[in-house]
Amino acid sequence: MKKSLLLSAILIFGLLACKKSADDPTVNETLTSTRWGIYSLTLESPIGSSPVDITGTTFKPCELDDAIVFNTGGSFSCKDSNTVCIPANNSIFYNLNGGTWTLSGDTLLTIKKGFNEQPYRIKSFTPSYVEIFQQQKNYLDQLVRYTFKLKAVN
Repeated sequence: MKKSLLLSAILIFGLLACKKSADDPTVNETLTSTRWGIYSLTLESPIGSSPVDITGTTFKPCELDDAIVFNTGGSFSCKDSNTVCIPANNSIFYNLNGGTWTLSGDTLLTIKKGFNEQPYRIKSFTPSYVEIFQQQKNYLDQLVRYTFKLKAVN
């Protein structure tokens, strides 16, 4: 009897310990709680192949210090921080500056400005890190995946 009672107590404690805390932030709270910066961009071409880091060939250093902001209420901005790009910044996030963002089902993040609409899937998130990805077909009609890793910045 004591063994089964002890086993039950351990099982219940284990289940409660693994349960998500009510204090854990949601995706929405995480996105709006800080400013974000691009940490890395990888490409899987085709999907399933080893990811290749294309951060340095895709972004200029002046783009990597930009602040990406998901404002409460749904407005989106991308602002130059320390180093301003000359000529003007043309990264995908910067081109969406002044647009809006929505979150569907805690997994689909859509950023839109005018006719430019970019859907991303949220892969993982913590209060200081967000990983999103986008899949599309390349010129060979292969499905490829771009994975953006964002980190919290001041």
